[in-house]
Amino acid sequence: MRNWLRILAVTVMVAGCGSFDARSLQDVSAWGIGWQLKAPQNRIGRAFPPVVQFLRTENPAIDSADPPEPIAATYREIVLGLKGADRRRVERRLIGVFTVAGQGCAMRGYPVRDGGAPVAAFITLDSGAMAGDPTTWTLCRPVALPAGGTEAFQTLLLSTLARAVE
Repeated sequence: MRNWLRILAVTVMVAGCGSFDARSLQDVSAWGIGWQLKAPQNRIGRAFPPVVQFLRTENPAIDSADPPEPIAATYREIVLGLKGADRRRVERRLIGVFTVAGQGCAMRGYPVRDGGAPVAAFITLDSGAMAGDPTTWTLCRPVALPAGGTEAFQTLLLSTLARAVE
């Protein structure tokens, strides 16, 4: 009986993951708990099909892309170095950073709601828009960025997450 319940639970989760739309993607129940079981420094990767489909409602040219290793390494370094409230916010509220192409700006955050209130967020990152020096990055929203690449990435990541979960 327990095995049948497990099979049913996995089937429901997988079926739910394959049918995200603009309404369910914004609901924390659609994400399950898988993201919470993954260490925050490992929550970066290419946008998966339901996320791409959701993003294409705003921008049909958007597509999934592999995160360039330097960007993924910098992300991991930033997350591992966070302390205090910033670390807790990333651990508890960041579902993932999904890399895309064609977004047109460096980083955008999307709230994930529970009962209408934002409880978590996912972030899309266009590595092409973040190429080169931070002064040349195309930003989705104006943010004062420090001069260093890692510091600028951290500032952009934390400010995007904070805005999405406010």
